[in-house]
Amino acid sequence: MSYERAEYLFKRHSRRISRTGLTLHQLRHSALTTLADANVSLPLLMGKSRHKNLRSLQRYVHPSAEAVAAMTEPSPVSCRLVVGGTGWCQV
Repeated sequence: MSYERAEYLFKRHSRRISRTGLTLHQLRHSALTTLADANVSLPLLMGKSRHKNLRSLQRYVHPSAEAVAAMTEPSPVSCRLVVGGTGWCQV
């Protein structure tokens, strides 16, 4: 099946979700963002998307507010660094 045919079918059938239909390109953005939100490493994201440089990948990955917030929450590793290995944080 050609890319054009797949694009046509996907757009036509996705009209159940979106009035104008979705594109395979939008699906690519969504898939990479979902993987990034799941903490998949940059090298793996670049391999999956076949991007050669980080700047290209950045156009596709749009982290959610929840994913960004989770990065600022205290983790056991940062707590050990702050408190000196006790495993808890004083916030």
